[in-house]
Amino acid sequence: MKKYKLHQWIPLLFTLVFFTACSKKNYPGNTGDAPNNYEDAKTITDKYIPPPVIIISDDLAKSNKEGEMYFDNEYGYRYWRLSDGKYYLDAKYSSGAKPGKKLVKKHHKKAAETDYAHQ
Repeated sequence: MKKYKLHQWIPLLFTLVFFTACSKKNYPGNTGDAPNNYEDAKTITDKYIPPPVIIISDDLAKSNKEGEMYFDNEYGYRYWRLSDGKYYLDAKYSSGAKPGKKLVKKHHKKAAETDYAHQ
């Protein structure tokens, strides 16, 4: 049985470390296109027009201290439940105000299963 010594493997180890350290990484380049991509993503959310009325399950809604039911959609727009059971867009958004929070990246499982009805 032949035994290998550590000094026999050092050149091979050094070569492997050298090539893996110097290999090309997949970092985004500094091109002029990258800022445009971010601007396009911003305009997509700016173009979103929330529906004035939605119908959702009350399980998805929350209630405030006064007991009023509300729902925040994935774009940050707030809807209030009225006596007819439908959720109406908050009046401040109809005047052109934008929601204060950013897009929600994760969707809840219940929210993904719910269909929004526009009326």
